[in-house]
Amino acid sequence: MTVLKTRIPWTDTTVNPTWGCTKISAGCDNCYAEAINTHRARVPFEEIRTFPKRLDEIRRLKPLLKDGRIVPRMVFLNSTSDIFHERIDPAFRGKVFDAMEANPTTIFQLLTKRPGVAQRFLRARYGALGKAPAHLWLGVSIENNDVKKRIDVLRDITRRHGVSCAFLSVEPLIGPIDTCDFTGMNWVLIGGESGARCRPMHTDWLRSAIAKAQQADAAIWFKQFGHPRNNPVIAKIMADERVTQTAAISLAAARGLELAADEKGGATLDGKLYRELPRAWHDLNAALVLDGDATKPSAVAAQNKM
Repeated sequence: MTVLKTRIPWTDTTVNPTWGCTKISAGCDNCYAEAINTHRARVPFEEIRTFPKRLDEIRRLKPLLKDGRIVPRMVFLNSTSDIFHERIDPAFRGKVFDAMEANPTTIFQLLTKRPGVAQRFLRARYGALGKAPAHLWLGVSIENNDVKKRIDVLRDITRRHGVSCAFLSVEPLIGPIDTCDFTGMNWVLIGGESGARCRPMHTDWLRSAIAKAQQADAAIWFKQFGHPRNNPVIAKIMADERVTQTAAISLAAARGLELAADEKGGATLDGKLYRELPRAWHDLNAALVLDGDATKPSAVAAQNKM
């Protein structure tokens, strides 16, 4: 299978029925998917490809067995593309939705920087006020105040189509978001940029994102600082004790000051990890019925070995 295990902590699995994208805003400047493409593929990243054979894989994804309990699997759809990219044939996008809709015990996380395309597609598929399936979550990426209108479009989509989980990926957080409105959002993912050319994330931007999520009564998942210099605890150790970044991270972890040293730059703010799941996850988990081959523990256990 081309279903991939992932180190993205807020999901369980990635699957990419399309590959490739084009840059649309400053958040795309250091695109990790483009970097992966550069090392692995001979086809330019801007040339978007579709993989019809992966539709069957989407249909076969099963819930997960965790600590002896069956829980919904969360699937990040198109981690190396945007399912709502303008160049993707709407007919193929429709087939992707057919496959996801046929698998209601699995959560599909659809993240886009093109909510306008999503809005038109969902209206055509479900009608002007038709409800979207509860296991299809829709999110938009924002990196600063410049792209705050994406949230407005997502809010309108949620109002019209009853999206069970409207989420924001505030990553890479590269500027202030003080004029953004998180009202109506159910889940907020936050992260600083990583990589060789990563841009700084100021702590006050992070605190602002957390505060806005709390005001909106949204679940919060702070993924990473991105770079050790963005983490005030690690930066202080480096300055006070004149040690390397790697040593500072180890010291912070040993002293109990950094609780997620495996994340890039760490992910602990004021002694706390933010690893919350939205209400929609808990609702789907409660509704999971184990009465068919697709959700028998034996089938789930076999799936987890793939």
